[in-house]
Amino acid sequence: WGCGAFGATGTMLSRVTIAGLPILIGRGIEFSIQVQNRIEEERSVDRDPDACGETARRLGPPLLAATVAAVIAFTTMRISKVPMVQDFGVLLSIGIVALLVAGVVVPTAIIGVRERRSPSMHPATTSWVERTVDRLGSLPRWTVLPLVAIAVVIPVVGLALEGGSRIESDPINWADPESSSIRNARMLEDETGFATTLGVFVETSSAPSNGVFTDQMGAFVFDLVLRSLDENPELAEASSLASSVGWLAEVPGTTTLPPTGLDMLQAFRVAPPSLQQVLVGDDGNATQVLFQVGPSSREQRAVVRDRVEAAIADPGEGAVLPATSAATTGGLAVVGVGLLENITANRAELTVVALLLVAAFVMLVHRDVVRGLLTMVPVLLAVGTSAALVRLLGITLSPLTTVGGPLVVATCAEFSVLLVARYAEERRRGLDPAESTRVAAERTGRAFFTSALTTLGGFAVLVFSSLPLLRDFGIVVTINIGVALLSALVVVPPLVQEADRRGLLEMGERAAAPGRVRMGAGVAAGVALAVTGVLLVVSAVGDDETVAAAAPTADSVEAPATIPPPTTAAPTTTLAVGVTLPPGVPERPTGLVAGVFWDTLTASGVDPGVARCAADTLLATTSEPDLLALGIAEIPRPPEVDALLRDAATACGITEEQLAAAAG
Repeated sequence: WGCGAFGATGTMLSRVTIAGLPILIGRGIEFSIQVQNRIEEERSVDRDPDACGETARRLGPPLLAATVAAVIAFTTMRISKVPMVQDFGVLLSIGIVALLVAGVVVPTAIIGVRERRSPSMHPATTSWVERTVDRLGSLPRWTVLPLVAIAVVIPVVGLALEGGSRIESDPINWADPESSSIRNARMLEDETGFATTLGVFVETSSAPSNGVFTDQMGAFVFDLVLRSLDENPELAEASSLASSVGWLAEVPGTTTLPPTGLDMLQAFRVAPPSLQQVLVGDDGNATQVLFQVGPSSREQRAVVRDRVEAAIADPGEGAVLPATSAATTGGLAVVGVGLLENITANRAELTVVALLLVAAFVMLVHRDVVRGLLTMVPVLLAVGTSAALVRLLGITLSPLTTVGGPLVVATCAEFSVLLVARYAEERRRGLDPAESTRVAAERTGRAFFTSALTTLGGFAVLVFSSLPLLRDFGIVVTINIGVALLSALVVVPPLVQEADRRGLLEMGERAAAPGRVRMGAGVAAGVALAVTGVLLVVSAVGDDETVAAAAPTADSVEAPATIPPPTTAAPTTTLAVGVTLPPGVPERPTGLVAGVFWDTLTASGVDPGVARCAADTLLATTSEPDLLALGIAEIPRPPEVDALLRDAATACGITEEQLAAAAG
């Protein structure tokens, strides 16, 4: 039922939400055992002919209150900034309601049919479970005040300690490190020197098209790349149109200069179409910088991102953004850092809000401040103890394990509500505080004990999982449920008994006429706690992102570069028959077109000096802008351009066979 209702909400299952199924199974077992245990108790102890009806009347309201308290605690997960954790809270909230209905209806119907056919006649017996639960709740009276004091202090200590726990937000570390895919990913990191990417998306509205091909844009991107690489050793490499063109034109031993808009436009025109799509988009009004980030932690990557953003917002002596332009960081590194920030953003608030709203609900239901506080003391102890244990054991947190606080609140509050309710019931029957404590612990403890052990066993299996994500989650949930169970069974009996003896509770002979002042105080305290919790929720879900200062931009708008039209017709070179030009310097020329021409010739086996002669001859007859205007970057090239290339090559002694090899 719960999974069906969850699916009807349109929420998708994920690694986090699917991990809630064992929790729901444990809660379902508890509800069923509670109902079955109470029906058999009414039948065998009180000899009630309407055991099922009496169970519904006496156990129904506490079960409903405990379920609502758990739903409130689970619902607080909706304020998390991690979508998977939000969905996890939805699944648990819907699932526990469905389990309450099923846990009450199904056992009652089945046992009712059985009892009509074959009524239970065997007397009730006390097993080792009841005896164990009774011993757990037998702390002496002098321990009550220390327990209350610890309950006040330990949540603060626990949450403070948990704040220093290591958080693993890298999905690659959630998987089995020995799997082939993870080993391949690690090998790729080792071979390439980088693990992820950090991008800077730059867009401009300075022109209808080709707005990125300006001197201002070339200077800004080039300076940003140089500064970012210099300030961040975590960055292995960087690629962009401006930096690639600037480095291609770099002359050793000279000052590195940023490319001009015309340089970038010419380079873009000769680049393959696939590379053009990567470098420039939006009809020439958007470009990107792609940084390769080396193996590093999410915390280190957050620092790198902040430094890159600082370089954009405050370029210092570097070039500023062109007018009407904007630059934004993005990429896998930014996504990973955002996940880390979302996990840590309001993790403590999840627990605090759950505590406040559950305490408010209990006080409003019973209209009693003392009863509400007694119910929450073991919850506070469980929250603080489990958080401290997670930190002291060095358990790594993840999106799964960050839900520990609300889970402890829901589980322990449910146990406490049922224990206190059963104590109040026994007091109404005329039992003294000591006997009421014993009966409440024994007759409800079996269900708690059995369901908790079942859930613990299910999650303990996860401890042996090869997936770190599930292994850590199994450890954390095992600790949480174990601590919640012990806190309720150990703390509630002596606490409620001592409060009753001191006259702080409206139970037994004092339950007939509760005072209006007491009821008013309970309602007022509940409302105050609820308002405080709601205010924290509003604060947590509000848009608390700081608005970054606008990056400075150039004062004037620069027109995009354009390739000038050819000023000469295609020239011809005439040499005497059999005469060729001498080889040039056997080095690659710095020009874009000449460099590509030289690369092509040398790759086909032409001597570097002869190839340099051909490249220099080509530029001596026709400039690079004219060659681009004639269509040298087009595919296929115009015949007149091929004639220029052929003339320059043959003038330096390159054969037709070598030209054919270069063309192929």
